[in-house]
Amino acid sequence: MLRTSIQFTALFLTLVSAFFLIKGNITLATLDIAKITQTGFLFYNKEVVFNLAGQRADTMVGFIILLFGFGLQMANSLWEMRWGVFAADRKGILISIIVSALIFFSGWYVSDFLKNKTSKKVFEIHKVLRN
Repeated sequence: MLRTSIQFTALFLTLVSAFFLIKGNITLATLDIAKITQTGFLFYNKEVVFNLAGQRADTMVGFIILLFGFGLQMANSLWEMRWGVFAADRKGILISIIVSALIFFSGWYVSDFLKNKTSKKVFEIHKVLRN
């Protein structure tokens, strides 16, 4: 009972910590980014727009991957273990490396897409503010 309690507490704490890590950044809306990056009445800092949009996108993608990892750990913990499955299997390790690499590069692509989408929206807001 104690071992199970410790394992699942650690598992749930990864989810709780992820929430606190993303809380400040994921709630940053495009209008907020536009306000933060405005340096004067008509001007804005383009680099700060890209930086904040990138942070927001990376946070979203990272949180989704962390939730996926949490789900995998939970499924593995609830899966009945047999005596012969404790050893590491080379094929399983190779598959996990390939899947992890695919998720990494997919996450990179999605993050870049979200960053560009957010940046465009912020630049549109700045154009509206100029006119």
